[in-house]
Amino acid sequence: MARIVYRDTSNQEVVIQLNASSPEVSVGRNPNNTIRLQNASISRNHATISFQGGQCILKDLGSSNGCYVNGKRVQSQALTDGDKIRCGEYPLEFFEDAPAVASPNP
Repeated sequence: MARIVYRDTSNQEVVIQLNASSPEVSVGRNPNNTIRLQNASISRNHATISFQGGQCILKDLGSSNGCYVNGKRVQSQALTDGDKIRCGEYPLEFFEDAPAVASPNP
């Protein structure tokens, strides 16, 4: 399980939960995107985040202002716990939740 955390245009924290069966999360200004960011630095269809081979992958969709992970511009990047993502000028954070551990039987 993983989470994308960001603040919407009214400064409210939003959490998007992701897992291997989740649909792809899309980021952009287009109203059809999962994460809709009304900011001039965001392209209509800016990026996607999806599970591939057990990892969450951020993919830039040819945006004008790019995608950054921990300050480095990327086209496609596997995300790890605590990564700071920036789409254009808009910050998001990625968190991996630790897998549930079964309690030992008494």
